[in-house]
Amino acid sequence: MKKLYLIVFIAVFSLSAHAEAGGSVKQLTSGESLEHCKNALRSKNAAKQYTFKRKVATRFKGGQFTHWINSTIAEAGKKATGKVKCIVSREGELVLLDEQPGRWTM
Repeated sequence: MKKLYLIVFIAVFSLSAHAEAGGSVKQLTSGESLEHCKNALRSKNAAKQYTFKRKVATRFKGGQFTHWINSTIAEAGKKATGKVKCIVSREGELVLLDEQPGRWTM
């Protein structure tokens, strides 16, 4: 009887350990995906300096974060407004980084 309990315990423990190992991929939070977008934008355009506005619209749908970001861009002494649509997957892959002039209305 003790052997049976031991076998059942080992089987349950090995199944739970296997399930945890399969799900060990770190998933991003909303704040982490927003920082991922901002860092990608900065590295894409190193000559420009970005100042991001506080109010950011975010949506999570289909395993992806979509961020609409307003910013001020400084380049060669000139300032301009810019709007960015950024899509990041839950695993941290950058899907879309679309920068345009103007502002998002929120």
